[in-house]
Amino acid sequence: MKHYMVCVSGFSGVGKDEFCNRLVSAHGAVHTGLADPMKRHLGDLYGFTEQQLFGPSRFRNGGDLRYPKQSFHDCGLVKVAPEELDGILSSLVGPVDRNVSYWKYDGRTEPEGPKMAYLPKKLGSATILVAEGDPRFWLSPREALQKYGELMNSMYLDSWVRKGIEIHRKIATGEYLYSKMGGVMRDSSFVGPGPGTVVTCFSDFRHVHEVRAARRAEADPDVTSVLVRIRSKRVPHPPFDHRSETEQVSIPDFEFDFVVHNDGSVKDLHEAVDLIAASGFASGSSPTNLFLGYDK
Repeated sequence: MKHYMVCVSGFSGVGKDEFCNRLVSAHGAVHTGLADPMKRHLGDLYGFTEQQLFGPSRFRNGGDLRYPKQSFHDCGLVKVAPEELDGILSSLVGPVDRNVSYWKYDGRTEPEGPKMAYLPKKLGSATILVAEGDPRFWLSPREALQKYGELMNSMYLDSWVRKGIEIHRKIATGEYLYSKMGGVMRDSSFVGPGPGTVVTCFSDFRHVHEVRAARRAEADPDVTSVLVRIRSKRVPHPPFDHRSETEQVSIPDFEFDFVVHNDGSVKDLHEAVDLIAASGFASGSSPTNLFLGYDK
């Protein structure tokens, strides 16, 4: 059995998930994330939905109204009725989006925290509006994941990458099925050794220690780690000021087998995935650069 473990890196929004989706749909790969185990745990702990944990960014980034930030918990956050909003508009500084629901609190009892744009024009008023789901006021799945992930890594740096690679090795045996919300589950229909070649992929390799762990996994002669970096002119810099984004800047391109410059269409990206798979995931002695969207 030959196991190709494809590890995809890049800033949020460059196309990592789409790259892995193509590996799944066209090349039979199994797609997991290093963050999947913690997502399942936080889903159980907070009741986050699959959409909040694995769906589009707007759901993962939005604050959950069940969990106001502690400093604002006792600040009297109250939802503003549409008819009440009409009466407040004239006394506010800052644009108000009619398509958004708002909450309010009394700024005279405002705790330490973010300052909002919707401040009263008159000093006598202390009403401050908060856009519903603003992650500065309610806990978002993204923030919960980032803090939980950092806490575990502070105790043991390879906490998540060790578990992620262990999951991939189980999948490669053919004895286990995998789902995002369920994790690894033994396949009751398994009757013998799996296929001769297995492809698994991660879509969230972000740290130096994760790259090193993937290379160490190649001590197993059946495992080939394939490290792919995706770059895009659309996202030239880390979009979030968090180590999961900023640390990527310190990882040089030569640590990767393939560097995909994703500045074309989704079809171009799919063709790049197909090309990498057709090569047997072999890049040679130096990274292979694939430039998409040029001279088309």
